[in-house]
Amino acid sequence: MRRVRSGICILLTCFLVFTSYFPSFGQNAANEEDKTTQQEQKKVVKYDLKALSDRLVAENATIKKLNIDKELLKIKYEDNLKEYNDLSIQAEQYEEFFSGLETNIAYADKAIKETTNPTERQQMEIYKQNLLYSYVSIYSQNINLFKQQLNMMQSMEALKLQQKQLPQKIENEIALEKFTLQKDYYTLCMLDQQLQQLKQDLANTRKSLDLERTKVGLNLSTQLNVTALENQERALSLSVQQMENTINMAIDDLKTKVGIPLEEGLNIELKIPTDSVLKDYSLSKLLTQFKEKNLELESIKSQSSVLKTVYERSKLAYDKENNKIRIAELEYQQSLLDEAALEKDLEAYVKQVYYQYLQAKNDLFHKKLSQKLYEDNERILDIKFGQGLISELTYTLQKQEAQKFYVEVKQAVVTYENMKKQIELVEKGIIVK
Repeated sequence: MRRVRSGICILLTCFLVFTSYFPSFGQNAANEEDKTTQQEQKKVVKYDLKALSDRLVAENATIKKLNIDKELLKIKYEDNLKEYNDLSIQAEQYEEFFSGLETNIAYADKAIKETTNPTERQQMEIYKQNLLYSYVSIYSQNINLFKQQLNMMQSMEALKLQQKQLPQKIENEIALEKFTLQKDYYTLCMLDQQLQQLKQDLANTRKSLDLERTKVGLNLSTQLNVTALENQERALSLSVQQMENTINMAIDDLKTKVGIPLEEGLNIELKIPTDSVLKDYSLSKLLTQFKEKNLELESIKSQSSVLKTVYERSKLAYDKENNKIRIAELEYQQSLLDEAALEKDLEAYVKQVYYQYLQAKNDLFHKKLSQKLYEDNERILDIKFGQGLISELTYTLQKQEAQKFYVEVKQAVVTYENMKKQIELVEKGIIVK
């Protein structure tokens, strides 16, 4: 141990002597470390839509809460569900048993009426009495089991369905959050396009203003024209500032959604798709897929099924005059009506999304056709300007008109991409509210 300590002391002494003769060595090492730290601090991750979506899923509080709910349900109600499942199995077994007894009693009644042999009739009457005795005896012993199971049925069946649906509910929530983020991202893309357009308008207005001031100096124009252009310049300058503020607010909103502190930088890659594929969908197929996968419809169908079972078993658990049987019947009928009404509402929603998608698809299709004409006109414009047949200002203004149309094309792309994503959500049974 002493040798190790002695060795360390010798090394430290050598290092101090070295740095005293070469002080820049220690300073350079410290500077390099500081530079590395500063570079790491300044390094900002670049986010495209996919990177933002991935971060959103990892940081979203709603999704985290649903995962916690999933664990809580399993832990808190595991014993209750086991007890209920055991009761349900017993109730189903006895229900089948009573159904078999009722079939045999009906058979015995029919045989008694049809037989002409006194001995056979007597045997069937004894058989029937034994059946009735078994029915009443077993029924009286197990009536409390039916009542207990009925009391637990609605709440426990709802809980079982909730447990079953939670994984899909989490997936649906992720899909909805991603869709909302996509819309916000594309909105930011279009705001940036509008900002570039405003800046170009401002630059062109300033060129026109300089030209107009020159004309006034040559007595070729009036101060009134200059004043009008100055007012236009101020208005455009204000619009640019307002658009920049809107963009900054949109970026801050994105930061909040994906869990990035407001004081941190966010380097966003704003990119609108250029290769959108126009897809065809079948309305009837969409309706079928949606109804099969929609959790709300599944829930109400499950509720109707449970209420039907409650009604049927109430007839076993209570006397015919007991109001609980009538209440169970009415609740079952009410649930069927609610189920039918929900199906109509969901069908109307799917049709609305489908026709909005068709409109977005057709709009993009026609915009793409017109884009080819604009591109051809731009090529002609470039040739004319290159040959000196038009002025720079005329060339710039006509180019600007083409750029405005291209912004319209990008807006059509964004609208189509959002509607396509909404159609994909319909295929998964998800409603966008």
